[in-house]
Amino acid sequence: MPEIRIIMGKILSAGGLALVLSLIIYPFYIKYLKVKSFGQQIRSDGPENHFIKKDTPTMGGFVLIVVALIASFVFLGKYMTNNFIALVIMVLGGMGLGLTDDLAKIMKRKSLGLRAREKLVIQILMGCFIVFFLIKYTHISIETVVPFIGAISSIPFFLVFSTVVVVGTINAVNLTDGLDGLAAGISAVCFLAYMVICYKNEQFDLAVAAFAFMCACVGFLWFNAYPAKIFMGDTGSLALGSALATFAVFTRTEFLLILIGGIFVAEAVSVILQVSYFKMTGGKRLFKMAPLHHHFEKCGWHEVEVTVRFWIISLALAVGGLLFYFKDFLKIVYK
Repeated sequence: MPEIRIIMGKILSAGGLALVLSLIIYPFYIKYLKVKSFGQQIRSDGPENHFIKKDTPTMGGFVLIVVALIASFVFLGKYMTNNFIALVIMVLGGMGLGLTDDLAKIMKRKSLGLRAREKLVIQILMGCFIVFFLIKYTHISIETVVPFIGAISSIPFFLVFSTVVVVGTINAVNLTDGLDGLAAGISAVCFLAYMVICYKNEQFDLAVAAFAFMCACVGFLWFNAYPAKIFMGDTGSLALGSALATFAVFTRTEFLLILIGGIFVAEAVSVILQVSYFKMTGGKRLFKMAPLHHHFEKCGWHEVEVTVRFWIISLALAVGGLLFYFKDFLKIVYK
């Protein structure tokens, strides 16, 4: 095992570079987007107070992803493995899909870009890619430990399961990106948790990348916090979801992601429940509005209240996830 100080030095350096690059580049990038009139389109059925956000520069996730990857490349060196290559491919795939979607929205001047079916097909292919890459080019076990059931060592199961994780995570992060700073803040917490997990697994290149993504999210938050000067758009949310799913699959902590990314899960489930209830009852609504963050806005919470409280819950869930991951530590504490 390499010296701890060397690995930690690379992790902290990559994060520091991602943060500094973000803070330097974003002011110029925001001005460029304004000149090009690359503004956000707001859904017509959304909260009324969101209409003032129309034409706020979007596609901010492009810089977030680029600086995170650059910072990781700069400091990885000999610690780069096939795991990191797969992460890069997944993230660029998600970013490319999101960028296409954002540009379609801008050209149509509507809040909807690509068709859901088109995005779903690409996301399924991304999930299949992860499985193929893991089996072919890594030594990571395909054995999946299912809570209360046991270990399942089956390639077909792993293919279906991992694809569901990828598609679900990407869409969950995308659905959460509806308030200033919400998705970026929660993503930062999740990436920090996965930096710890990857380090514990001795997957040092992924640990470096996870911290770089975390710091890039923090740098983006400086400009995305309420009132946002820029939105990440699908360019960022689909890429961040792709990254988070990759960390989960390559550390084989897919079920733990349900806890660590609990807010993302709740947001996605709220949409599923809302749509299902609406169809079953002939038009009635379970929530005042979905995803979940809009429900609390409709209940009278200010946007900042929703965002900060969701951040706090996300941090608590991440800590709980890490404690569960280090269950041997818990055994010592409560022995």
